[in-house]
Amino acid sequence: MQQKTKFHTLVFCFYLLVCFSLYFITRNAGFVDDYIGFEANYDRCGLLHYYSCSGSTNLRFFQHVFTFALYRLFGSEHIAWYVVYCILHTVAAYLSFVVLRKLLKIFEQQNPTEIAFFAALLFLISPYQTEVVVWRVCIQYMVVYICMLLSVLLILQEHKNYFFTSLLLELFYL
Repeated sequence: MQQKTKFHTLVFCFYLLVCFSLYFITRNAGFVDDYIGFEANYDRCGLLHYYSCSGSTNLRFFQHVFTFALYRLFGSEHIAWYVVYCILHTVAAYLSFVVLRKLLKIFEQQNPTEIAFFAALLFLISPYQTEVVVWRVCIQYMVVYICMLLSVLLILQEHKNYFFTSLLLELFYL
């Protein structure tokens, strides 16, 4: 068990190192039009009155709580934004590795660890994924993806004892 934990820690740290290295040049980027609009509304309205005074119909509450907190703590041009977004992107890549590895083991594929490792690494460095690290208003994409992967991981954990499957069947027959 300790060796498995050590391996998973190494995988996470490797992904984190790759993410920090790859996206370092973007550390001051990402504050574009919609973020600047959010910032102006935060200054004018504050968080609690954001929706009543900004005229916004945006329903991304978590995003505003998160960006408001980072903005108040660090302002716009701070390395903290880069660090937080890289950590979240690394968590998403690591969870992708864990979920894919479990799925490949269930389907009895050869080399599930290697396949999952490189698939998650490709996710981490893919040009299609850079938006969530670079563009500061994309927090909801990472959070939704992380929640989805945690849900799949929970289902895979329950797959071992079929409790979840039997619970679903019971719910459908009620």
